[in-house]
Amino acid sequence: MVLLVGLLGLAGCATDPGMMPRLGDKGPKKSTEVNLAEAKKIEITAGFGGGIPGAPLDSYSLVLERSGRCRGTVTHGNNWDSRNRTTTEYEVPAEMFAECRALLQETNFFHMCSAQPEVLFENSSSGIQVRCDGHEHAVNVIHPAPTPAGFDKLYNFATSVEKRGKQVKMEKPAELPK
Repeated sequence: MVLLVGLLGLAGCATDPGMMPRLGDKGPKKSTEVNLAEAKKIEITAGFGGGIPGAPLDSYSLVLERSGRCRGTVTHGNNWDSRNRTTTEYEVPAEMFAECRALLQETNFFHMCSAQPEVLFENSSSGIQVRCDGHEHAVNVIHPAPTPAGFDKLYNFATSVEKRGKQVKMEKPAELPK
């Protein structure tokens, strides 16, 4: 949910400015290194928000545990009417934990920087947020800025929940009054 709010903020809608990296940030803050080899749990959320009213607003969240308990949640909707959201929960393959850990290492995600174009006007945005054993990092790309190296690979992994998972629950929106 935090990512969705951040995506709306980056797309020009009102939001809590403390929830996502500021547009002027030049990179991640100095912090201790993440020991991915010892990671027990990885939470990764990826999302997309369109820059104009009524555009898609999608969120893909994975909770991957070394113990093998791995699950995902996908929310599809739009940035205009929150009553129009569909949320689906999935069980995902246990090997996604090792795949995610390898991708985070390969892409050097915890040192990846956000990107924005020179001119901001009703831009869409994509973002990835990762929590891993007490460390948290978020990267947002305001389109049409070029994505940082490795961003697309990690984004595609995080958004593969529907293809790779087994659906366990779906919540559709209630009928809207006419």
